[in-house]
Amino acid sequence: MDENQPARQTCKVTCYAGYIQLDGKRIDVSFEAATDASKEQLDAAFLSALAQHATIDYLAIGDCEKVRDDGDSSPGCAKQ
Repeated sequence: MDENQPARQTCKVTCYAGYIQLDGKRIDVSFEAATDASKEQLDAAFLSALAQHATIDYLAIGDCEKVRDDGDSSPGCAKQ
């Protein structure tokens, strides 16, 4: 390492191998996540790796209105 270069930040990571089985087809993925990653962070890392194996597309088919109470945090009814 060049002594004139600033030291790089590092973090501990764990390497994972996982899979999803969908409609009888198994898709294997490998991914990394911080050693102290939460379940949500592991899920996000897995899904990010999975997305590299897929083509994802969607089409808006229309708008609708639904009743929302103040406690509703579903993505389909975000507060505005």
